[in-house]
Amino acid sequence: MKRVYLHLLVLAGTLLSLAFAQSNQSIVDVRLISSMDKLKPGATTPIAIELTVHKPWHINSNTPREDFLIPT
Repeated sequence: MKRVYLHLLVLAGTLLSLAFAQSNQSIVDVRLISSMDKLKPGATTPIAIELTVHKPWHINSNTPREDFLIPT
């Protein structure tokens, strides 16, 4: 259980550091969403990560049509 939270914190920190790497403004907001309010030790639960990309930024397709675009 502690590992899950640790991994989520590391992931959220990585995403936030990438968002701030190019600018002082927030580019991406990260929100972790759990389907349960309380977790039991040893149990598993799905957790969603919601990313909001602020304008004018955008994310390319995982199969971009142009050679100069980087797939996500």
